[in-house]
Amino acid sequence: MPPVWVRREERPGTEPARVRVRAAAFNLEQERQRIEETSRTLAALRANGTVESKWAVSTSRRLHEPSQVFALNGQQVLDAHTFQVDCLPAGATVIFNIEA
Repeated sequence: MPPVWVRREERPGTEPARVRVRAAAFNLEQERQRIEETSRTLAALRANGTVESKWAVSTSRRLHEPSQVFALNGQQVLDAHTFQVDCLPAGATVIFNIEA
């Protein structure tokens, strides 16, 4: 899309300046929809990891899965001061689904 020229007044009483405005390189609404759909898809994944919460420290563990999905409630996240994630296979995708 070609740039659009708009007129903008620099200071009251002065000659308006021409400002070149370019269209965004992406469609914001389409990106919002894509991100929301991705979020819904990830939120629907079944947890395959375990979460242990002690002394405001959350420890998550699961072996040998390429995608590690952990379900946490919002209070666990707020109370935690440290997250320790153990036993992840190399290259695993880690997803934390946090329920508010």
